[in-house]
Amino acid sequence: MFAFDLVIFDFDGVLVDSEILACQAWSDRLTAMNIPVSLQDMVQKYTGQTVARIKERIEAEYGAKIPDNFLDEVNPYVESLFAQKLQAVTGARDFVRHLPCPVCIASGSTLESIAKCLRYTKLDEFFDTGRNVFSAWKVPHGKPAPDVFLLAAKESNVPPEKCLVIEDSVAGVTAGKAAGMTVFGFTGGSHCSARHTGILKQAGADKVFASFKEAESALYPSS
Repeated sequence: MFAFDLVIFDFDGVLVDSEILACQAWSDRLTAMNIPVSLQDMVQKYTGQTVARIKERIEAEYGAKIPDNFLDEVNPYVESLFAQKLQAVTGARDFVRHLPCPVCIASGSTLESIAKCLRYTKLDEFFDTGRNVFSAWKVPHGKPAPDVFLLAAKESNVPPEKCLVIEDSVAGVTAGKAAGMTVFGFTGGSHCSARHTGILKQAGADKVFASFKEAESALYPSS
């Protein structure tokens, strides 16, 4: 018998291999503004959080003010990279297709951005922004607060203890555990380094997997 009644996926870096593209765009644009945030720091320190939180942290840590129109400049750059290069994470489509329970997305990205990326990667056969996609922009606090995960569980009519979260970031793992859910850390995105497994375990992930194939083995143990 399957142990969960709902599987909640983070989006960027779990279902779509977008984190490395978005982080590169931010690093390029910030460095051009004399705020030298490296690609490595973007990946390791700021993924999995809302845009507002990322801007707030960078400003505090670098002692610099990010212009109010920064998103107007960087978002088209990110969008062009996604349109040209974005792909689903290896194994994501088959993993979602074979799950014996409902699925949803709980992400720090906007619904508009998620919808575009679902179309680019053809994952829109499983996820619909009007049905089973939830954005942290719709709740008071983004990850690492549990709000978006609790919203997903409530709207899906599933108690938190029957939810499985699949996350690639410290903020996401922290949020899932704070929501009272089981959390699988995922390191299959191209932005994840060899250190990522230990980082997610330290954040509280119940288990960590390097691929969807490994996660399948844990969810469907052979008899």
